[in-house]
Amino acid sequence: MPASEARKERRAEQRVADYSKASGAEPWLKDPDGKAAQIAQGLALRSSLDDYTQTWMYDLYTLMLTRRVWTGLPLGVDARWLERCLALYGAAVITPVAKGSTEDKQYYQARHLVLEKQFDDQGNFEEYAAQGAAGGYSDGRTPANSVVIWDNMARFPLHQAVKQWADDLGRLDLEIARNIAQQSSYAILYTDQASESDAKKILAQSNTGIFGQIALKSDGAANDLITPGVIQTGVTPIMDKLYDAMSQKLNQIYNKLGINYIPHEKAERMVSKEASVGEDSVQRHRYAYMQPCLEACKHMREIWHVDVSVRWNENHEEDDHDVAADTADTAADQ
Repeated sequence: MPASEARKERRAEQRVADYSKASGAEPWLKDPDGKAAQIAQGLALRSSLDDYTQTWMYDLYTLMLTRRVWTGLPLGVDARWLERCLALYGAAVITPVAKGSTEDKQYYQARHLVLEKQFDDQGNFEEYAAQGAAGGYSDGRTPANSVVIWDNMARFPLHQAVKQWADDLGRLDLEIARNIAQQSSYAILYTDQASESDAKKILAQSNTGIFGQIALKSDGAANDLITPGVIQTGVTPIMDKLYDAMSQKLNQIYNKLGINYIPHEKAERMVSKEASVGEDSVQRHRYAYMQPCLEACKHMREIWHVDVSVRWNENHEEDDHDVAADTADTAADQ
């Protein structure tokens, strides 16, 4: 048996011993099939931290894709894919492509930015490449024939920050789920083999919401057919504190993404000075995310003469209408 598996078994056995001692379990409980270990493991939450973290990663990245609204992008550019490149890689390139283009129509694509040669003394790329998701590669890109768009003024991708935020939120989510699970009692029905099926029926018919497990008595045990036992965790419920910590963490993350977030319970008691400070921080972050995109729009207008613009997403009903209209216009052009 691998050492890691042996350690897991020892920990499970120790948990059984601890729970048995705390609940006054009968000393004649035997565990020929590892059922006692199942009892202990049943009190633990099986979902891993990775599951919660990954869920928050998806949620935060989805949220990032909704922050800006583009209108009038060059023909063929997918705004969703553009925002995805900005969210994941911190930069994107809009470049002309041959696919779909004719003498009358020029098509473009948003692609990943790939540093190919060099940048100038102020950190601006002078020559670079554009990498498509399906393998399309355009080298020899320059500011004269393509447009680089940065996600933020610092030109740093937010991937590491998002990973850390998701990990923090995942830990809080996991602790909330654990604390809720630990409020349940765990029933044990001690029985002999002849009455095991009856004990299972008792657990199956129970509507109390109590988790349960069957445990077999040893041959020399008392003659009681079914003896009940209960494990009480005795863990103090702290869900409210954990939810409050999560709300504060979400407020911090939304602030850094340039999104307003005021928990309902805090909005009622927030003083004007506190609200003003929070709004100033949100606006500064928002400016950092908008300025590079506004500069990219100006660049596109100069070299391709397109009527492109970008704005921050605040009026969601209006945005739904804009996206639908833009999609219909693109389909008509094609």
